[in-house]
Amino acid sequence: MPLVECDAVLIERVWVNLLENVGKYTPCTSPVEILVRPMAAEMQVCVRDHSPGVPQGKEDLIFEKFTLGQHRIRHAPHGAGVG
Repeated sequence: MPLVECDAVLIERVWVNLLENVGKYTPCTSPVEILVRPMAAEMQVCVRDHSPGVPQGKEDLIFEKFTLGQHRIRHAPHGAGVG
């Protein structure tokens, strides 16, 4: 993969939040796939899991601060909804 210029601190925060959410909402026995591919001057990153997902019609809420998922699988502490 080519090198990508980015803010290392912010991209680390994105990955940590994303993977923590995968850990909270995906059943232990379910596979998680992380796919990365170059797309012109960008990188496309896809994370695929088998969590319950976002309820239909609520997709835009995942970008709202302080919005928490409703289907927690593991017994992790509740987050603040800013991931």
